[in-house]
Amino acid sequence: MKCLKFCFSWLILLLFISGSTYSQQSKFKAIIMYNFTKYIEWPNISNNEFIISVLDNKELSDELKNIAKVKVVGTNKLIIKDILSIDEVSHCQIVYIPQNKYKELANCIAKSGNQNVLIVTEMDNGCKNGAGINFITNEGKISFEINKNNITNRKLILSGQLLLLGKEVN
Repeated sequence: MKCLKFCFSWLILLLFISGSTYSQQSKFKAIIMYNFTKYIEWPNISNNEFIISVLDNKELSDELKNIAKVKVVGTNKLIIKDILSIDEVSHCQIVYIPQNKYKELANCIAKSGNQNVLIVTEMDNGCKNGAGINFITNEGKISFEINKNNITNRKLILSGQLLLLGKEVN
């Protein structure tokens, strides 16, 4: 029943997204990204802070900061960092790379090494090129692809419920 309720909530959210403006899309991506934290487990979060680094996307970052004002991740304070370069990524749990920075994905994978970092992108073949989750827009609707191997290789524990909501790719 809980799974059905969860799936229904996501379906309503995805239906509502269709036809939305860029600003609304940023808001929905922020909500979806925050919800990833409920269905993926990170080992060893230090300093009681859960950090999401957003590369060069102020609108998404601002929406995530609004969420961080009222939400936590487990018992950890949610911190949103604006970064202009992958070189600024350190000690975060999620890093977001937008379409216009697609060349930074390989650099991010190299810099984060085997750290427990979920890489979220929004680009063609994001998951095939190393991201754990990649936002896609199909007929005006926001959805996401998931590469289970890219996530589990970083020692993150992925809930099967999240796999039901996205499109699994290899």
